[in-house]
Amino acid sequence: MKISRRSLGLAGAFVASLVFLAGCPAESGDSVDRVASDQASLRFSRNQPMHSYDFTQARQNMLAAQDALALGSNSFTVQMMPGIGRTFECPSVGFPLPFGTQLTNPEKAINGSITLPQIEPYGLFPPADVAATLANCILPNGQIGIFYSEPDLTTFMFDVRYNPETKMYEIPPNSTSKITIKRLEPSKVDPREEFDAGKDDRTKCPKVS
Repeated sequence: MKISRRSLGLAGAFVASLVFLAGCPAESGDSVDRVASDQASLRFSRNQPMHSYDFTQARQNMLAAQDALALGSNSFTVQMMPGIGRTFECPSVGFPLPFGTQLTNPEKAINGSITLPQIEPYGLFPPADVAATLANCILPNGQIGIFYSEPDLTTFMFDVRYNPETKMYEIPPNSTSKITIKRLEPSKVDPREEFDAGKDDRTKCPKVS
């Protein structure tokens, strides 16, 4: 059976058109919007580039907050309950911690490439979003007690009494706590202003014998 050159040419053109169509997917509203968004972003970057700073007040505020977490600055804790208002208050140390904050990394790599969270500068791994909180109070005897709070309940690790006049829970003068927080001496905390990876042994690879 003879196949004319004209037939071969038509077949080749048909195959080429199929390849072209396979390589260029049909245009969608999402793809058009994405291209328009990229072009708008490029124009903004050229005409109004982002500013660059050597120092920022926001970063300085965050550094101060990190120091307060590490050093345990004096604080005052007030508990507010939805629909009720203020129910408890006391002098405290540092910031409260979201319940679920961990001392060790809660995730680990088994197989494959995944991104793991890094430890915070103050030495903990806070959870992404938790309503419950671990806080503390300085008791009249000088002890630092812990309490757990969430929207539905509060558990104190020390004695409290309800005052019907103030409608608040209060710490009586003889309140004690079996589990206490040891206050860290500021001299044991070194809020270094600079980190030199070349001088820090932790960044060097261990020798393999």
